[in-house]
Amino acid sequence: MKRRVILSGLVLLLLWALLSYSGVVDSFFLPTPLEVGEKFVELISSGRLFVDIGGTFGRAILSLKISAIIGVPVGLLIGLSTGLREWLEVPIEFFRSLPSPAIFPLLMVFLGIDEKSKIAGTVFACVFPIIVQTAYGVINGNRWRVKLVRRMGFSRRRMLFKVVIPEALPYIFVGLRNALSLSLISTMVVEMLMTGNIGVGYSIFDAYQRFRISEMYAYILTAGLLGWMVNKLFVYFENRQLHWVRQ
Repeated sequence: MKRRVILSGLVLLLLWALLSYSGVVDSFFLPTPLEVGEKFVELISSGRLFVDIGGTFGRAILSLKISAIIGVPVGLLIGLSTGLREWLEVPIEFFRSLPSPAIFPLLMVFLGIDEKSKIAGTVFACVFPIIVQTAYGVINGNRWRVKLVRRMGFSRRRMLFKVVIPEALPYIFVGLRNALSLSLISTMVVEMLMTGNIGVGYSIFDAYQRFRISEMYAYILTAGLLGWMVNKLFVYFENRQLHWVRQ
């Protein structure tokens, strides 16, 4: 880990400690790092933290998988077909501009208040970045290379897998990375707004309602650290898979 990353984290921790210990902010609303750390250790010891992380992470990854299965093929079709792109431009731009919480009531009406509506809400948030980035990847591909393989007699299927998809992969990974962050965010929002008893989002809101402020901060830190670590892992995977892009 880079030294500057560690130092920036220590600076934030120091500022937090100064604000909480100095009394500038009421200690009830901003507990000290020590108090939050003790609550964090307590949640780890009880095992509750891992249950909540597992619930949130499981929902987020399942939603991301479904979004990728839908988004990548649709994005490829839109990128390859000008006519389809024109037909779908308005619906895609309309729905991707909607914040996902705006459709949660509608999802609860049609799907109920169980896991299906939670997953559907997160998929709605994630699928459009994947579609748009995949389509851009196809549209911005090397046209000369496509023309060349056509003259060489490549079939459409072979051209798709040998030229179009590899050209679009950097864009697809950008869409997947954006969708990964959105999947965690949207999952936690869903957990706050819909019924349930497991998840980081649920526990943040539950601690807030019960005025367990130290516990609330511990879960907020957990949410931030989870997002940071998952993004780091994805970037590492992306660099391994797209090593040829930087050559």
